[in-house]
Amino acid sequence: MDLVSIIIPVFNSEKYLRKCLDSILSQTYNCIQVIIVDDGSTDNSYEICKEYTSSNTNFELYHTENRGVSHARNVGLEYAKGKYIFFVDSDDYVMPTYIEHLMDMGNYDYIGGGYRENNEQGWKKEYKTYYITIEDFKSDCRNSWEKVPTVHVHGSRYIKRIVDTNLIKFDETCGCGEDVRFNIEYFKHISSIAVSDRSEYIYCLHDESAIHKYWPERLKEEKEECIAKEQLYVQNDSFNYIRYVHWFVVLEHYYQHINKEKEAKAKLKEAIWDPYFRQCIRYCMKYGTLDMKIAAVCLKFGTYSAYKKIIKLYVDRGKKIEK
Repeated sequence: MDLVSIIIPVFNSEKYLRKCLDSILSQTYNCIQVIIVDDGSTDNSYEICKEYTSSNTNFELYHTENRGVSHARNVGLEYAKGKYIFFVDSDDYVMPTYIEHLMDMGNYDYIGGGYRENNEQGWKKEYKTYYITIEDFKSDCRNSWEKVPTVHVHGSRYIKRIVDTNLIKFDETCGCGEDVRFNIEYFKHISSIAVSDRSEYIYCLHDESAIHKYWPERLKEEKEECIAKEQLYVQNDSFNYIRYVHWFVVLEHYYQHINKEKEAKAKLKEAIWDPYFRQCIRYCMKYGTLDMKIAAVCLKFGTYSAYKKIIKLYVDRGKKIEK
């Protein structure tokens, strides 16, 4: 049985931490090294971690000054001894067969799966069972984006040798999108991909979740992330689909904070007129879904609020719009 290293970065998660660590203890796959990296917590998290490491010989605890989740994960990678790497966030948890199932899927360089929100019965981000070579993945970016989980590192299995040989680390300078950037670098050095149709990682949303935070530099960071992807995929017109996805994330982020943050309105306008992302408008109007076409027409004339109003009209009338 191959050793698996599970890296858990911890920062002020005392309310959720026990559930996370108990779910690791309940894994049916038991050849595991659990690396907990406390990122300078100021609550009771570190004491809880010490409690678990003192009673479980395969649990290891490391403490650092507060430098963010990317740094904590990088510390974990330094101490990982397993053949395979998994990442679990300290406010999330996993189902009992989570590790065993992904280990049973076979000898692929990358294996990923979906997740559920908040609990075992929660909304699921599901994928179909899927196998693909890296060459095919790179040549069909629209299909790849939809069929392979690349946005998060949770729910995925990585090979430690590939990470070490190619000096792959989490980018400690970016405020968001560190998971995608890690995956981009990892995918540059692999040959095979497998995707599971099971969703056994429980992604817990709460008021402190990063997804709820306002990121003033979201436009800059999403653009950098998108440009990095251009180096991974074979270049053709379909890359505009990826460009649209990143643009939409930026626009929605600023729009959702427009009444909470003074600068969000100006940031939204800047994002609407960004020349890099506006390159995808023609593609969306020609090849996009109805939702994409509506967005493209509105954005062509410099308005995002009109798109939101049109979509609301459709929803209010009980109509479904393909995303």
